[in-house]
Amino acid sequence: MLMRHQTQLRPLQVLLTRPLDQSKQTAEWIESEGGIAHIFPCLVVLPTDPRPLQQALVDVSRHSAVAVTSVHAARALIAHWPTEKKLPPLFVLGNKTAQTLAKAGLVPTEIVDGETATARQLAKRLLAAIPATDKPVLFPQAETGREELPLLLAAARRNVEKVAVYQTVPAAKEALLPAVQLLRERRIDLWPVGSPKTAQVLLDVLSDEAASLLAGVCVGAIGQTTAQALRDRTAKYIGHLRNEFRSTISALLEAAPRS
Repeated sequence: MLMRHQTQLRPLQVLLTRPLDQSKQTAEWIESEGGIAHIFPCLVVLPTDPRPLQQALVDVSRHSAVAVTSVHAARALIAHWPTEKKLPPLFVLGNKTAQTLAKAGLVPTEIVDGETATARQLAKRLLAAIPATDKPVLFPQAETGREELPLLLAAARRNVEKVAVYQTVPAAKEALLPAVQLLRERRIDLWPVGSPKTAQVLLDVLSDEAASLLAGVCVGAIGQTTAQALRDRTAKYIGHLRNEFRSTISALLEAAPRS
């Protein structure tokens, strides 16, 4: 149960700042465990021009593999995949992304999940499974996506065809002010953070108050890059690195002060 010990047990309150659909799924789990979820998405996911992806999929046989690292990229791929075409080897980061693809009939060749779910590990698996070739790896990603996977593949002399299939834009400051008020009232116990961009948006809204408002909050990051973004911006950071969201929350629960 997600409870906090004081003179009486009270539900732990969790601030969820990932995009709305992802936060809703996590909120259902938190509330099923007796906690309270406060959803304030810091990022809004928007589609990009579909034509570059459609063009990339005209002849899928020219790709040596497809690498998918987010649910949003998976959904874009599903929406435009030519069903009559044979799927190249599909390498996927995270079970949620893999499940999204599999439900649409796009069965992953390999899935990297759990504590090893990093771009480096995905690149390692792909390089081991796919012989050296001039055919590019198709990589659908965010418009301003992370470059770690393409850089790792390029360092191994593999061609990568990057295609922007969605974009994330910061939520309006006004939409996040109620979250700031919850922090001022010391009503937030846990803040699991899924990306550097998410962290940056809320920290920008908190501004000079960030360190003081987060002082009593147990904060955790998925991945080293997100952790560094938090460390750079807050005087006090309690970091528990995990590569899966629920295990991050579980780690935060273990570290949460219990008075």
